[in-house]
Amino acid sequence: MRDLEHSPGWNAANRALWFLGTAVVAAQGVALLIYGSGIQAAADEAARQQVMTEHVVICEKLDKRQGDPGREQCLNLLRQLQQRHEQAYMARTTGPF
Repeated sequence: MRDLEHSPGWNAANRALWFLGTAVVAAQGVALLIYGSGIQAAADEAARQQVMTEHVVICEKLDKRQGDPGREQCLNLLRQLQQRHEQAYMARTTGPF
């Protein structure tokens, strides 16, 4: 009976798959090094912009501008909203990909 696992064709196929797998993993690592930080920075900036927009909406709904007596309440609401955003961000970043 012939042993396929030790045949030259089988060894060549295993070697080719090993090289291909190594190349794919290396390409993914390089792509993450090059683009990963930029993608993360863009996501952080988008989240920051969303937070700023919602803060403005809340203060406008409360009709509280700089120097108004109810400004402290507006700031407290903004802090609570910020905490919710941070929790949502942590939930997104700790999950799988």
